[in-house]
Order: sequence, then C-alpha cells, then structure tokens
Amino acid sequence: MASEQIDPDPRPDVQPDEQLELSRDEALAADDLPFERVDFPEGIAGWAGRCLYVRSMTSGERDQWESFLVSRQENDKVAGDDVRATLVAMTAANSRGELLFSLDDVKLLQDKAATAADLICTAARKLNRLNTKDLEELEKN
Repeated sequence: MASEQIDPDPRPDVQPDEQLELSRDEALAADDLPFERVDFPEGIAGWAGRCLYVRSMTSGERDQWESFLVSRQENDKVAGDDVRATLVAMTAANSRGELLFSLDDVKLLQDKAATAADLICTAARKLNRLNTKDLEELEKN
C-alpha cells in the first residue's frame, strides 16, 4: 500500500502579501462604517430641502436585520407591515454616522411619509448590499 503524501500547504495558490495584510488591531480599529447623504426633494412635506444620512450596518446589526426578516417569514406575519420602518431605524444617521432612531421608534416611523422612507431604504439597500429582490418578495407576502 503506497503512503499518501500530504500537501503541507492546502492553499498553494495563496500568495502572502504582508504589506497589504491587515493585522488584528488594524482590522478592529478600521473606520469601516461608511455613510452617505440622502437629500429630500420638494414635494415631501416636512422633509423637502433637508437631508439625513444612511449608515452601513455593523456585522451585528446585519445579523439582527436578517434575523428579523427570517422571523417574519417563519411566523407568517404580515411581512411588509414594518420592513421599511425597521430598515430606516437601523440605518438613518446624522452627519457623524450616529443612528437617529432605535427599534423602539419603528411604530412611529410607520406613520411617516412613504416617499421619504423609500429614499432612505433605497440608499440603505445599496450601501449595505441588501438583496433588493428578497426584500421586495418579503414586502409582497
């Protein structure tokens, strides 16, 4: 019986580049939560001519968002009844990237203009690379 040789490096195609490689401390210290400005056009009463920012979710917030979506599907709840308001609460921020709302504000946000929420959600989906098709399907159910 021939002995089987074990390749000492299971990733032969990986070429280390220590100049580009992040250290643990660098990764943890990285300012990695980008945010972008959302301007509200004329026609949205109370919002027109104003702006706010949409911030990227942290990894933990993204997990919370995905758990929220899964729980909506598993519990056969009306899926679209608070999806937009929840996404707004989890991403709307000030110019320093600090969230403006908490999940306690979702019910209040549901009473705000859908056109404003749509602008915020569109920016949040893009910035957080949320699968728009999945969100739209959830909102339809």
